[in-house]
Amino acid sequence: MTSFRGPRALLSCFLLLAGAVWVKPPGCHGALDWLPGHALTWHAPPSWWPRWPWSPHPPDYDTPRRTLLHPMWPDGSLASPVELELSQRQLDAEPRLVPARSSGARRPPRRGGPGPGAPSSGPDVAFNMSALTPFVPRDKAWMLDADQAARRGEGLDWVVARRLAEYVAASYCNTSNIAAWNCTRCGDPSSEDDQSSGPEFELETLAWDAAWDLLGFVGWSNSLQATVIAFRGTDSRSIYNWVTNMRTWRTDLNLTTPGAPANALVHGGFLTSWSGSSLSRSVTRAAAALQRRHGPHPVHATGHSLGGALATICAMELRALHGLHDVRLTTFGSPRVGNAVFAAWLQRVVPEHWRFTHNRDIVPSVAPPYMGFWHLAREVWVLDQAGAATLVGICDATGEDIRCHNSVCHLGLCSSVADHLLYLAEMYTPRPMGC
Repeated sequence: MTSFRGPRALLSCFLLLAGAVWVKPPGCHGALDWLPGHALTWHAPPSWWPRWPWSPHPPDYDTPRRTLLHPMWPDGSLASPVELELSQRQLDAEPRLVPARSSGARRPPRRGGPGPGAPSSGPDVAFNMSALTPFVPRDKAWMLDADQAARRGEGLDWVVARRLAEYVAASYCNTSNIAAWNCTRCGDPSSEDDQSSGPEFELETLAWDAAWDLLGFVGWSNSLQATVIAFRGTDSRSIYNWVTNMRTWRTDLNLTTPGAPANALVHGGFLTSWSGSSLSRSVTRAAAALQRRHGPHPVHATGHSLGGALATICAMELRALHGLHDVRLTTFGSPRVGNAVFAAWLQRVVPEHWRFTHNRDIVPSVAPPYMGFWHLAREVWVLDQAGAATLVGICDATGEDIRCHNSVCHLGLCSSVADHLLYLAEMYTPRPMGC
């Protein structure tokens, strides 16, 4: 019997395997032709070939291109088109992004939400999902525990969360339309939700810093009887590049906010974006003016993506620096903002905080924990299942529940841009028509 021993035998085995991979079968143009003295010649691979990790790809396979795509809701219907800058490799990994040339797209409800498949609001969200039990994987069965969800979700109001998502969706519209509050996502909700007469939302100020490309607005919500501060996220076309920079760039800044622990650190990019731009001054002045006009009332700080990080710092300053007592924080697809000391302190300063994540959203996985960053609790993980079903998991109080969003991020990093775009509403600027 032949014994395969020694480096020469191992090299021979490797060459035999490599030859089996690279030899072009008859009639198949999925390999490289080579003859002695001739250059390598590329032939386009068959449709099945790219799924193999060792398969060759065209030279521009990793070149980013701007592409018009439709994100897909859980029931298979298509949301408004969005322009993304992705390579073909990244597109191949996003089955829920459909090229815009596809027909039959259905638009979600006006104001961008909630869209098909989003969790229903009000008393319908009772976490009684027994009908889904046979279809839920064993490692997700904890999401069906109604008693645990009721305990952890005490204080979570889906009507408020949905309304705040709609305000954030409006922040992605054209600035002139937001200023006039006549964007397609600015329509009044049904009158049954109104708590008083008059328009549903009265815009106080539009804070737009063109040099920093940051936008937020402040206004009075009659339906919530509260001030709403909503922040737009980063440009959807550059999400992937922005996340890549977040994975490698680390600048920690000590907080100078009164009462903050000495070792509480925040990401320098977020803190500088808030304090160095005109947003901080414009937003705090408008919030104070509404407090004087309407008397003491709740203030909801909310945002998506980068806007979620800005909303976090805004809520911290309104509570700790400006003395507003009832500040509430709701974020959608927010990155990690600071370290564990900052997260623990902020949860004491702003006790009502809900952080929504969706499937394998790429943004909540940055900046990564191995760089010293930590999420705030409490996380609400929205997980789409087959058949247009949606599970909602109310995660534990650590901020980094390993059974929630972290459980689907390999090595702590998720990669889905499509999941980042849909959070109870369309969280992006529809292209090319705007809103």
